[in-house]
Order: sequence, then C-alpha cells, then structure tokens
Amino acid sequence: FPHQLTQDDTYESYHLPAGSVVIPNAWAMHQDTSIYGPDTTDFDPSRFLKPDGSLDHSVKDPDFTWGFGRSVCPGKHFADSVLYLVVATTLAAFDISSRRRGLRESILLVW
Repeated sequence: FPHQLTQDDTYESYHLPAGSVVIPNAWAMHQDTSIYGPDTTDFDPSRFLKPDGSLDHSVKDPDFTWGFGRSVCPGKHFADSVLYLVVATTLAAFDISSRRRGLRESILLVW
C-alpha cells in the first residue's frame, strides 16, 4: 500500500520531500541476499537457524510481510497464533514419519 511521508527523508542519496508518496517493495525486501542468503526463492527454514540448531536472531524476521504503519494487517497476531495452534495440533494428533518401502527400508526425507 502507498504511504505518504510526513517529513523530509533521504534514501540512498535521494531527497524525498514531506508529502511524497512512497510504495514499499516487499518482494525486494524478501529477496535481500545480504539477509536471507543467495537462495531466497527456495524453501529453506534452516536459514533462520544457527549451525547448532538454535534460532539465529541475527537473521531478520520477515515481519514486513504483514504491511507497514497504519495499514498493517489487523489480523497478523491472530494469524500467527492460529498457525501455531494448527501445527501443534497436527503434530499432537498424527504420527508423522517417512514412508516405508518394505519392512525395514525407509525413505529418507531431505530438505
């Protein structure tokens, strides 16, 4: 959604006067290789983890997906909570494992 600047601003040596309309490019923000690595289009949850498997807080959470300023999605906290509950309920209710080909041979799932 477009936003209007309330005061003068500078972006990469460009002067933006107050009242200018700016449109944030969320797609480009998601594709920032300096933050998310060279494979930004791949599904890779490990980009948010340290080598020991703990959460890497230095990698920016893509919270801007929900919008900016006053036009941010009003249901973002609700959606995050519901997603957590759906995943937790699914993990609790089902036995999720790799498929087995034979009695002893299983298929390895690779991310």
